[in-house]
Amino acid sequence: MESENEKENYVEIDRNIKDIFVKYQNYIGYILSYILGLILIFSPIWQLMIISAIVGGLCVTNSRTGAKVGAFGIVASWLTYIIYSILISNVEILMNQVAQIIFGVGDFGFVLIVIILVLGGIIGAFSGVIGSSIRAIIIIKKDKDFEETKPKTEIQTQ
Repeated sequence: MESENEKENYVEIDRNIKDIFVKYQNYIGYILSYILGLILIFSPIWQLMIISAIVGGLCVTNSRTGAKVGAFGIVASWLTYIIYSILISNVEILMNQVAQIIFGVGDFGFVLIVIILVLGGIIGAFSGVIGSSIRAIIIIKKDKDFEETKPKTEIQTQ
């Protein structure tokens, strides 16, 4: 059997971990979204990148911060992947050729990279808002369930 002192220590440790998570939730969301984005970008289904932004958004409580976390996670991981692709293979030549077809002028591959990053940021922002909204709904539902199970006491006034 655990003594009362040991139980209090566990509660204190749990409270400290929760305080640390609340204090650094934005950074945790950024890092988690970026790392999960790096893992998912190398999968054959690149559309799964939305999951990294949603998971990053789940870490934060504010929708605006969720949008920032999601956008950062996808943009940073896509930028890392683009830099990796340029260093490893001849992607810049392909980008310049596609840009020449689209714009009619050569050597505008960087414009395609900017367009890709902007679209990734928009998709990441929406996904981050979805993640933070899911967290808000779960927290509200949890609080309502707690309020319903709490014993009701009435104060008699005379």
